[in-house]
Amino acid sequence: MSRSQAESKAREEILLLILKRRLVPGQRITEKSLAELCEVSRTPVRTALRELIAEGILERDEPKGYVIPPLTPPDMLQIFQIRQELEGMAAALAAESPEPCYSASLRQIEALQEEEKRIYRNWNTENFTRNSQEFHHCICRMSGNPYLEKYILQSYWRSQIYVFFFDAFFLHGFDSATDPEPVYGYSFAEHNEILEALRNRDGQRARNAMEKHVLSTYKWLTNSRR
Repeated sequence: MSRSQAESKAREEILLLILKRRLVPGQRITEKSLAELCEVSRTPVRTALRELIAEGILERDEPKGYVIPPLTPPDMLQIFQIRQELEGMAAALAAESPEPCYSASLRQIEALQEEEKRIYRNWNTENFTRNSQEFHHCICRMSGNPYLEKYILQSYWRSQIYVFFFDAFFLHGFDSATDPEPVYGYSFAEHNEILEALRNRDGQRARNAMEKHVLSTYKWLTNSRR
């Protein structure tokens, strides 16, 4: 395994441990313990930890430790507020992006939507996480603004910690025998709204649809916590 592959594996494994709630907010973790859990050496873990700190997923806990920041209502509100503004701007710019970036990115987003159908049907939280991340990041890249990409990446992953620990889909999944239309969910429908706005090259509609999507995620999570 190459160095870059080991670093990528370490990062993915740490995120998976958080997704599965084997690492929880406030828990102190070390390079050594993570290297053992991820089955890689400490060097790629150290690189992965630096990336996760930059993205707001982890914080340093001296000496030589790390911690998932505690989850609080004020922090949750603030991170979703900034996501709403930044991603709304990115969606508006994406709708007006020049060729050939526009067509290539649109095809990728359409493929992600088709994949999302299958993911919901199979109740796969890991694949859903990867798909949703790529959907949002593809739109961000489509905007053509590297500063937006940088700050959206950080706010997106920080908000995902709240998703992993409060979203009913991640906690319980859904029951196809009792839940009405469970396979698509609100997220899929709202992704479709964003996609349609991008297809029509309607920047304002794309902005509104993205802002609505981020806000409804926040509202869904706050309701799930009650």
